[in-house]
Amino acid sequence: MSDLKSECQEINNWFIKNTFQYEIPHCFTASYKNDKAYLSILSTNIGLVTSRPILQNYRPIKIYHIDGPQQEYTEIFLKNVNQEILFDYISISRVFDYNVRLQMSWYMLSPKNIKAHTINFHNFLNGGYRNYLIVPLINDQIDYEFMQEFIKQREGLVNGECLKDMNLEDQAISDYLYYIPKTQQVNCIYAIISQPWKQTVDEYFNLIIQNSKFTLEQLKEYYCIDESILNKTIGYFFYEHQFKAKTENINPILQLRSYQNQYNQRDSALAIFKQVTTIQRVQYYTEDQVNSLENKTQNLKIHSCKPKLELNTLSTHIMPTSNLYRYPFTVNQYDNFLMLPTFLLELEQQFIISEFANSIGIEPNLRVQRAISRASYNRDINYELLETLGDSILKFLATLSVSLGPQNTNENILSDQRSQIVNNNFIGKHLFKYQYFGLFYYVRSLGHQTKWFSPVLQNIHSNHIQPEPIKQVSATMLVTFLADIFESLIASVFLDKDSLYDVYKFLLHLRHPVSYYPPTEKYYPHKPIVQQYQFPIMHNYMSFKDLINPVRQLSEVEKQQFQKNQIEYLNYLQREVIEYQFQNRYILYESFRVQGSNMDLDLPLELYYKFLLNSNTPSTRGHQMLELIGDAVLECYIMCNCFNQIIFKFTPTNLYKIKMVLLSNSFLSKIAICYNIMHNFQDPAILQFIETVKLDEKFTYYNGNFVRVPKVLSDTFEALVGAIFMDGGWQPVCKFLKKVYLKFIPFVCTYLNDIDDHVIDRVHQYSASKQGHMDIKSFKQENGQFCYEIRIDGQIVGRFTHEHERVAKEKACESACKKLKI
Repeated sequence: MSDLKSECQEINNWFIKNTFQYEIPHCFTASYKNDKAYLSILSTNIGLVTSRPILQNYRPIKIYHIDGPQQEYTEIFLKNVNQEILFDYISISRVFDYNVRLQMSWYMLSPKNIKAHTINFHNFLNGGYRNYLIVPLINDQIDYEFMQEFIKQREGLVNGECLKDMNLEDQAISDYLYYIPKTQQVNCIYAIISQPWKQTVDEYFNLIIQNSKFTLEQLKEYYCIDESILNKTIGYFFYEHQFKAKTENINPILQLRSYQNQYNQRDSALAIFKQVTTIQRVQYYTEDQVNSLENKTQNLKIHSCKPKLELNTLSTHIMPTSNLYRYPFTVNQYDNFLMLPTFLLELEQQFIISEFANSIGIEPNLRVQRAISRASYNRDINYELLETLGDSILKFLATLSVSLGPQNTNENILSDQRSQIVNNNFIGKHLFKYQYFGLFYYVRSLGHQTKWFSPVLQNIHSNHIQPEPIKQVSATMLVTFLADIFESLIASVFLDKDSLYDVYKFLLHLRHPVSYYPPTEKYYPHKPIVQQYQFPIMHNYMSFKDLINPVRQLSEVEKQQFQKNQIEYLNYLQREVIEYQFQNRYILYESFRVQGSNMDLDLPLELYYKFLLNSNTPSTRGHQMLELIGDAVLECYIMCNCFNQIIFKFTPTNLYKIKMVLLSNSFLSKIAICYNIMHNFQDPAILQFIETVKLDEKFTYYNGNFVRVPKVLSDTFEALVGAIFMDGGWQPVCKFLKKVYLKFIPFVCTYLNDIDDHVIDRVHQYSASKQGHMDIKSFKQENGQFCYEIRIDGQIVGRFTHEHERVAKEKACESACKKLKI
C-alpha cells in the first residue's frame, strides 16, 4: 500500500512540474513543429487551428441559455476536422496577434496594457498552454487579409466605415457593432437621432420607452422637467437646457456636451448606444450544467453582447455619429464568439475523456463521461453510483475466474483468492500501473471547470500569471478512488450494450486476472442479460404473497414421496419450477447436497463435471462451491436489472438497499419455500419457519418479521442458481430469475423509499435525530437465554429475551420502534 502511495505521489509531482495549464487534452498542449498545423471548422463558420490533429467530439455540444422560464440552446459541432495547413513564422504570428486583439475586446481590456495581458509567443509555440487559435474563414480557408485589416484597426492605423457616412435610414444599422477609435471601445447602437434640431424631446422619450420599461411620467421625473420641455427640440434638450436633475442622471448628456465643446458637432446626427457586454457577464451553460442548476426559472440571463435597456437608470451613451466607426463583426457574429468559451470547455472535456477512453481500450461516449464524473458535477449518474454496479459485475467475473480453476480447493480459499483480485488495493494499483497517464487527465479534470482561460491572454481573472491555482493539479490519487473509477468504468462498459462480453474485452485490454480464461458464449454472452420488466398495477401495501409468481403447491403426499425419492423431486423441479432440463444431472444433484467432502481430483470445474457425467459418478462434494457461484450470479443479475428500473433519482445507498432487500437470507428463504426449493421437507427448522413466516404481511415492512431464518434455505437457492448457471450458462438463469423476480424488481424499484429500514438502523437514526445517546445492553440469563435492552439516554425503550442472540437483539429493537412510534 505504501509503495502505491509513493508511486502515485511521484506521478503527481511529475505532472505538477511538467504541466503548465490545468486540465488540458494532449492535443491542446503539443508544440507547433515542422510548420504544420490543423484547421477545424465549426458550424458557426469559425475556424480552430491546433498544433496536432484533434478527435471528433463523441456527442453534440449544445450551448444553453436561460430566457426567463425557458431554456434555449444552440448546437455547435465540428463541420470539418483536421484540414492540414502550413504555417510560416509570419502567418502564425499574425494569427496569434489577431487572437490577442480579438480576445482583449471580449474582456474590454485596454490596448495600452497589451503586453501585460499577452502570453509569450514562443512559450505558446512550444506547447504547455491551450495552444488553439481562432481564425476567420473565407471559403473554408483562413482569411489572412481580414486578420491583417483587423489588427491594423485595433492598433489605430486604419478606421472602418464611419457611421455618419452610412445610410442612417437602414433598419439593419443596429445589427452591426461600432467602435470609438480613441478608446477602441466596442458598442451597440439602439437608435439614431438624425435631425436633433428638428426632432422633439417627446420623440426622444418615445425612443427610450420603446427600448425600456420607463414610462413618460417616470422620464419627466428622472430628468426633473415639466410638460413644456417635451415640445422643445432634442438639440436644445441636450446642449442648452439647464437641468435640475442629479448629476448621475444626466451624465450621458454632460459627456455629449463635452464632445461638442471639443469637436463642435452640434449639427451632427446622434447615436444612442451602450458598450457591448463583457464575456465575463455572459451566461451560457453546457447540457450537464443546465440540468444541475438549482433554480431554472431565474430572471433573464445575459446571453448576447447587446445589453438590454431594461434598467433602473438610463446608463446609455449619446455620441455624434462622426465619432463611431463600424466594427468588423455584426452583433450575431460577436454573439457566436461569446458562446465559444462554454463550447471550448465542453470540447476540452470531451477530448480529455476521449484520450482517457482510448488509452484503456474503450469507446469514448457519454457513459464514460458519466463514469468519471463526481456527484457534485452530475447528480443523476456519476462514478459513485456506477461503481456500485461495477462492483457486483466484477465480483461475478472474479468468482467465475477462480471457480473455473482446480477443484481440490476449499471454497473458503477460493473466496480469499477472489478477494485478492477485487479488493481496492489490487484493482487501484492495477489501473494505475497500466494507465496512469490517461487516468491522470481525468483525476485532474474531475471537477468540471466553469471558467474558461484564454490560450493567448493572462492576468484576466486574477493578478497571477497563468497557471494560477497549482492546488488543482496537486491532488493525490488515492487507491480507493482509483478502485472506484475502475469499477465505475466496468459499469459504463456494461451499460453501453448490457453485455458481459464487452466487459471481458475491456478487462482483457487492461490484463486483469479475471480475463485469463478464454470467453465462451455460455458465460460471457454477447446478448444482454438485462431483461424488460413490465410494471403491473401495484400498491405499496402489497404483501410478499401478492408479489410471488404463483406455483402449484405440493400436497403432503407429494412431499413425503419427494422426501423418499430425491430424483423424482429433482425431476419435478426441472419440469415445473425451473422449467429447464439439465444436461448434466450431477450438477443439479450437487446443488442439493448440503454436506460433503472434497474430491481428490485436480481438475478445472467444467472438466470435473464432465468427468462425473462420463463416469456416471455422483459428486460427493457439498453445494458450497455452487453456492459461491450462485451468490455472485444472483447479485450481478439483480444489480444489472434494477439499475435502470428505478424511477426516481437514486443514490449508492438506494442500490445497497436493493441488494439488502432482494438478496437477504430472509427474502431468499421465503422464495425457496414458495417455490418448494428445499433439501429436506422434514427439517424441523424449515418446518418451524414455514409455520411462523408471515407471507401476507405488508412487504414494505418485511424487515419487521424476525422469524429465525434457516440459512440452509437461502444457501440451497443460491446453489441451485449456481447449478443452472454451470450447466446452461446465462440463458436459463435469466429465464428462471425473471420468473422469480417478475414482480419483485418493479415493486422494489418503485417503492424502495417506502420500504422500512432495518429496525436497528431506525433506532440509531432516531437517536441521532434527537441528539441522544443509544446504548445496547446484553446479558445471558441463568436459563441460558439472551436478554437485550435498548436504552436511549439511560432510559429503557425496548427489551426482549430469546434463546438465539440475534433474534433477541432484533426483537428488542422492534419493541423499541413500536414504543417510539418510528
